Formats: sequence, C-alpha cells, structure tokens
Amino acid sequence: LDLETDGIGGRPTVVGLAIDREHGATFSPNAELVEILRKALGEKDRVLVGQNIGYDIGVMRDWWKIDYQGARWDTMHGAHFQRPDFSGLKETDKEEGEKSGKRRSKDLALIASRMSGFQYDNWKAFYREDRKDIHLYCAKDCVWAAAIADVQRADFIATGRLRLFEHMLMPLLPV
Repeated sequence: LDLETDGIGGRPTVVGLAIDREHGATFSPNAELVEILRKALGEKDRVLVGQNIGYDIGVMRDWWKIDYQGARWDTMHGAHFQRPDFSGLKETDKEEGEKSGKRRSKDLALIASRMSGFQYDNWKAFYREDRKDIHLYCAKDCVWAAAIADVQRADFIATGRLRLFEHMLMPLLPV
C-alpha cells in the first residue's frame, strides 16, 4: 500500500496497491474506496506492506477513521534492520550544488538501488523531473515496496532474524 498526499494538510490524493510484483493499481479516494479499504484492512490475517507504512496507517486513521491493527511490514525499517551500518546518502542542494547534510536513508529509490538482482529503474528521478503522472509514480512505489519486502523476508529467514523483525520490531513501529 502507498498513499500520496497533498503535502499541505496530509490529505490523501492517491491510493496505490501492488497487484503483484510487477503491477500496481491506483485509485482516487472516494467514500466507496474508503469502505472497501476499511473492510479489507479489517481482516485479521492481512499483512500491510509499504515504505514508511506507519505514515500511511496514520493518514488512513486521521482522514478516514480506519484503525488498522494488523501485521505490517515496513521496507524502510527493514532496510535499516538489514544494514544498520547504512545511514543513507547526503542529499545535494540543487541550487548550491553542495551536500546539504540531510540524509535520504528512508528513500525507497535509494533502498531499491542497493538490492542486488533487481533491474532497477529510477522512477523517482523520472517523476521529479517534470512531475509526471502521480498515479504511475504511486503504482511503482507499491510494486517496488512489495518486491523489496520479498527480498528482505528471504534475507531475514536465511539469517534467522524473521521472528525478531515481524514479532518484535514491527509491533513497536509508531503510527
């Protein structure tokens, strides 16, 4: 799941869902969609996957009164859990051409670019260039988050850390 917001008051403007690991779908929020989300997210065995998913859960709670209590998989926190030594790259100030000191450690594109075995396309840079279709951007965010979660899950299984991530770290995630 991914939500795009208006950036001012945090009002959701696009809802994105990964259909599978190659296809995403997006919707403009309306009352019918909110009811569908409320019902789907009320299922106890559902796991909500996303990049910085705590933010999206909070937006749904604040704007649509959807109180999601199920399991979640946050790829941003998964990336930090995988590589605690990785603090991210410093952003470049476009006007000054200097490093700003701000870290992009939660950036989905940065995390995706680190994943071996992925055919990475920098959709975020493409979108930022001329503010292309926000629906395509959101759909790609969903697909990449789902694919990254699969890789993280396999890594956590292989290293014996899956239970720690799913049952200890994720429940503590603030919303």
